[in-house]
Amino acid sequence: MNKIIFEKESFEGNFNGTTPPIDGEYFTVKRGYKLRPSTVRRLHEIKAGHSDINIYMNTIIDKAINHYYEEIFLKNY
Repeated sequence: MNKIIFEKESFEGNFNGTTPPIDGEYFTVKRGYKLRPSTVRRLHEIKAGHSDINIYMNTIIDKAINHYYEEIFLKNY
């Protein structure tokens, strides 16, 4: 990863645009989906309000899908 130092700040970023892996698994599959404008607005609000200002949208969506999966399939209702 590249590291840039601004005045009194340090930024370690990934400048080639790839989302960092989660649990060692890289984001390698590309899919195309259409979303409602209200859903995109919510995603942007989640990203803007996240404690990590550098979080990737892929990470947010991945965590949301995994959370939903666990709710549906891994909890015994």
